[in-house]
Amino acid sequence: TERLFGYTRQELLGQPVEVLIPASLRHRHSSMRAGYIGNPHTRPMGSGLELVACRKDGTEFPVEVSLSPIQTERGLLVTSIVRDVTERKKADEQRVALIREQAARAEAEAAERRFRELVQDLDAIVWELDCVSGNLTFISDRAEQLLGYCTGPWLVERDRWLEHVAEADRAAVLAFLHKVGDAGPRNLEYRAVTADG
Repeated sequence: TERLFGYTRQELLGQPVEVLIPASLRHRHSSMRAGYIGNPHTRPMGSGLELVACRKDGTEFPVEVSLSPIQTERGLLVTSIVRDVTERKKADEQRVALIREQAARAEAEAAERRFRELVQDLDAIVWELDCVSGNLTFISDRAEQLLGYCTGPWLVERDRWLEHVAEADRAAVLAFLHKVGDAGPRNLEYRAVTADG
């Protein structure tokens, strides 16, 4: 108790138990304690109550508390066991945050899969380009069907896809990509070169 709360034994003996409760909760705790004394019963550790204790220096921390009433010659006594659950709470919060992060990632991946499945059925070439790196990140299967060659290398070799843009149109394509995000037109017509030329 001394280590957990920072008081010496002499400082605590004779004090109401509310000295170990945050000031904002002391009045409520007093009435709860009176209700418990009117109906004493064993309350095991981890009974689902969100409880907070307060150290001598004023810091608050989450706790679990068990209560066991004992009838003695001096009357009713209550044995209380207090456990600091700060580390467990932190671990629980980290676990919840990790679960949320994994769920968000799974949801994003599912949305990406749905998008790619949808565009594969379009009678058009759909591609996605990272405008910062200049790398293609997705090309629909229709590209290979319409152009007549494997587009796999486009995903790993930067600007490889530009070799298949008609030479006369390359400068316009690059200028268009540099202005993505600026105000202005979002459409560009250019020619692609098929495998047979």
